[in-house]
Amino acid sequence: MVWMWSHLPAGQLRGELTTYKILVVEPLSNKTVGHSKGKHKHTSITPNGLAPYTNYTIKVQACTSAGCGPNSPLISQTDEGVPIGVTFLTSVPGSNSILWSWESLSTNQLRGELAAYEVLSFNNHQWMTNMKSTSYLQNNLTPFTNYTIQVRACNAKNCGPAMLGTNATLTAAPSSSTNGEITLITRRTNSLVLEWE
Repeated sequence: MVWMWSHLPAGQLRGELTTYKILVVEPLSNKTVGHSKGKHKHTSITPNGLAPYTNYTIKVQACTSAGCGPNSPLISQTDEGVPIGVTFLTSVPGSNSILWSWESLSTNQLRGELAAYEVLSFNNHQWMTNMKSTSYLQNNLTPFTNYTIQVRACNAKNCGPAMLGTNATLTAAPSSSTNGEITLITRRTNSLVLEWE
């Protein structure tokens, strides 16, 4: 981020400019996060180390050998940054589905406004977007099988790192007992011998 201002006209400056005093303040904490050092006669400043998607106040004072004038504050917001990774809280398996849930990220953690959570499930191999929900039901799965998904948070400019989640579906009763017909092979007084595929 670059802040720029115009030189004061000679009538308002009332002397020769010796320096601009510059303070960069985070308004919520009122903490000074940057200031000019030495003689600064340029009409711009590029402060380093600012947090993404944060409001800052810059205060500029024109100074002559007689002293400094009043400051002219300007509030500005830094651009959105890369969100942090989401954290998986739970995954609840069923025999044909897994319900995945993760913690909602704050605006500070998103380093911007939430555009979407994106989910990549390895059984369909594509990112699903436009999800504002913090859960995803993965269904039509095979019982007693491991599944993995990735989830990432996105703001208007960037997507954060994808977090991996793995779980297995539960076992289920067989869908049938045989693949074909049951055939009677032998019949005795106290037993039957059956055959099936």
